[in-house]
Order: sequence, then C-alpha cells, then structure tokens
Amino acid sequence: MQSTKSEYGDFSITTEESGYTIARQIKIAQESPDIFMWASPYNPINQHLSIIEYPIFNGVLGLRSLVIHKNNLKNINLVTSIADLRRFTIGQGPGWMDVSIYKDNGFEVVEARLNKLFNMLSNERFELLPLGKLEIDLQTLSRKQGGHNLTIAPNHMIFYPHPVLFHLNQKHKKVIDRLSQGMQKITQNGELAALFEKHFSHETALINQAGMTVITMQNNTLPKKYLERMKSLPLLNRFSMTKK
Repeated sequence: MQSTKSEYGDFSITTEESGYTIARQIKIAQESPDIFMWASPYNPINQHLSIIEYPIFNGVLGLRSLVIHKNNLKNINLVTSIADLRRFTIGQGPGWMDVSIYKDNGFEVVEARLNKLFNMLSNERFELLPLGKLEIDLQTLSRKQGGHNLTIAPNHMIFYPHPVLFHLNQKHKKVIDRLSQGMQKITQNGELAALFEKHFSHETALINQAGMTVITMQNNTLPKKYLERMKSLPLLNRFSMTKK
C-alpha cells in the first residue's frame, strides 16, 4: 500500500487475529461492508474471491519442520530421499490442504485435530508431524501435550510450493488494483526480498547449512500460474517446482 501512495493516496489498516475458519472468513468477506482482507495459503475454496497473485513470505510456508518422537531420530537421520521418507506415516489436521499434498506424493496420512496430534505422536500413533518452520520450534514444542517425548529433526525438512496470498471480495476493485500494482512493484524492485531477509534470515541460513537435507515434493493442488510466480523467489528458486 505504501509503495502506491503517490498514485492512490493515503490509507489506513486495522489488524486483528480472527481465529476464523476459511469458510467463515469467506462469508465475512462477502457480506461485510468493510474491506476485509487476509493472507493465507492458496485453497480452491477461495475461488469466488479475488486473489492477489503475488506470493508473500517468499514461499517459506512450504518449508516444513519435522516433529518426531525422540525414539525415531536415529531412523530419520538415515533418510536421503522422498522414497526413504515414504516409509513413515504422517499426521495432519483434517481439511488441511497439506493432506492432499502428502497423499499425492505417496504418503499414508493420519488425520486429527492439531491439539491431539502432538499427544498421538508421543504415543507413536504415527511417525512424522510436518509443520511450517514459522509455526513450531523446540520451545513451543516443549509446551505441547506429550512434548517431552518429541523433538524436531535437526537435519531434515520438507519443501513444497505453498504460497501465502492476499484474499478479498471481488467488489473492491480499486483496492485489488492497488494491491496488485504494489505487490508487483515491490517484487520487481527487490523490496519484498529485502523485507523477507530482514525478518526471516534464519530460514535462509537453515536450508543452506551443512548436513541439511530438504526433501522436495510436488503440490498438485496448486494452479500452474502460481508455480510460475514462485520460480523467481530468491529464497526458494533452488528447488525444482515444475508441475508434473
């Protein structure tokens, strides 16, 4: 918005943590007289909204840490390929887009609500709980039910294209144009990459550290146009993201 101030004028933004489901957010966006906008990963359920087709967060949400049982650390350390990783059962939340992604890549998936997944993993009901690198760390994990039995695999991560995009009602055409122009501008002039590096440099260093294995997967739920957008992202262009 700031990058288009000279063309469109002043603006104000109010932020809040909604806790709403995707379906609820869509309903609010369609019915509210205000401009209700949020950022979330691509989901086909959002097709009746306007989506600003420039990924934010540099695609890093697709970088997943592997929460595992401490007893399984030795086995995880032997993984060198996606074929090796397929021997492990994955736990995910019901309705998560990630469930389809893992199943499409040949994994068995156990589904349960997030607040139950940690305890289920602690009781070895499944073997891997991949979560966004920005969503979990050892300190947070230690506070979860069953967390004393769990750890994060230190030398393995998963990556798949999983762009976070702005969504809003199609009727707000002026705002849509402004956001699209602004995102295009800061993507092309390097401001978006600089912001990412300022706030997420640890993630950049992590995937490049010696001994780190990043298992790359396809995301067949994602339209090809988003894959094309992501190819230019400076952090993640090291990964092959061609849709098969």
